[in-house]
Amino acid sequence: MNFIKETLRRLVLETPSYFKKLIYFGVALGAIGTGLIAIPELAEFHAIGEKLFIIGLVCGVIAKTAVSDPNKI
Repeated sequence: MNFIKETLRRLVLETPSYFKKLIYFGVALGAIGTGLIAIPELAEFHAIGEKLFIIGLVCGVIAKTAVSDPNKI
């Protein structure tokens, strides 16, 4: 239970600028992956699109849990 509370606190605290850029990078990867999945003519790229989407999602969530001041947790 403590893990969930700490994670939720981390999500609302300030994120360092480097990790904000990493969040944007993850969102961009997810958007590219979604675009590859959405085009039916490119069925051979669906697996690549799915992987890009998952990598972008994980990258964004992990980067968002970084905090500027760890003493505020």
